[in-house]
Amino acid sequence: MLNIHYYTVPTKKLLLILVIFTTSLTNCFGQGVVTPINAFTLGLNAASEGDYYIGTEDPIGLIYIGLQNGEYQPIFKKGLSEIMFINNDASSNKIIDLVDPVNPQDIATRAYVLSKNGESIYEANGNLISHRVLSGAAFTLTYGNISAYSNQTNIYNLTASTNVNFSANLNILNSSTVIKENLAVSGVYLDSDKNPGTLGQLLSSTNIGTKWITSSVSPKTINYYSSESAKTFPSPELFYETWPSTSTKVGPTHSVVVTEKSIVSINYTFTFFIDPNLQEGDRITYITIKNPDGSIAFDHFALNRIKPLKSTSDNSAIQFQGTNYGTKKVILTTPGTYSFELITLGDMPVNTGMNSFNSIITNAPYNNTGWSFDISVIPQQI
Repeated sequence: MLNIHYYTVPTKKLLLILVIFTTSLTNCFGQGVVTPINAFTLGLNAASEGDYYIGTEDPIGLIYIGLQNGEYQPIFKKGLSEIMFINNDASSNKIIDLVDPVNPQDIATRAYVLSKNGESIYEANGNLISHRVLSGAAFTLTYGNISAYSNQTNIYNLTASTNVNFSANLNILNSSTVIKENLAVSGVYLDSDKNPGTLGQLLSSTNIGTKWITSSVSPKTINYYSSESAKTFPSPELFYETWPSTSTKVGPTHSVVVTEKSIVSINYTFTFFIDPNLQEGDRITYITIKNPDGSIAFDHFALNRIKPLKSTSDNSAIQFQGTNYGTKKVILTTPGTYSFELITLGDMPVNTGMNSFNSIITNAPYNNTGWSFDISVIPQQI
């Protein structure tokens, strides 16, 4: 028969053994539960040394450890800048689960970079906040496949050190253009139908654009009429003209054709000499313009008057050569043929040609004399 013996342990001894056992387990394994805390408990400084706590408010999930003085110390307190200061080597690890950048200094994620692939300054809208200078550095800036280039107001101060060349394979299209300086076109002028026209045509504005037209009016020209007295100097055969004193002497005559309102310029010269044995006298030169019907348009406007003088003491000539000259402009409005006459009149005869009286005064400069009569007709609307 088996005998069983029971030993009774006193209650006080049993409690003491239980306390020692529990304390030993706690010291060996620490606290087995992470206690939730919030901002209020954080401010109490009631942490147990070595215990772990989890935050329930921002930043949610942050782990704290209790210090000896009761403070709650965050285990991950250091920022990224402090970590990188110690060592910025990620050891081939990734920084994951980031959001796309918002502020200028935010780090860019792979998704953001891929979304901006190929983007340039011409794909983003924005305003200049300072002057910008695009330096080509001898390289070419090319715009390709641009359907339209728009400017809100005007482009001012388009300058270049040499030339500004506008070229295109097809057309350069624009609205009204004002050019303040000279314009040179190396190609041809095209009308609204892109027609270059033919030689002699005029480019005219119409109510449907510009057109090359053939004018029925002959090209306007400046008509010029000129004549002068005959001279054979220095040939020994000298040519003389005698202009009598008692009657009006009509010299050269021009028939001037006027097709529209025109400005007529007249220039003339009449140089003569007299017999030094004659007394003093006058010589007047003037022109007459006759209308197409023969009436006088302008008559007898005196040009110059010369008065040869003769010394009364020794009866020798002081002046024996004279020149009448002048210019006149008139406007003729009626088309037709006008007659222009050079006329001279005086109270003593004169001659033109070689001065036969040159021997009277030693080294006298008076040699050639004669007349000239020039007329030019310029249309007022040339």
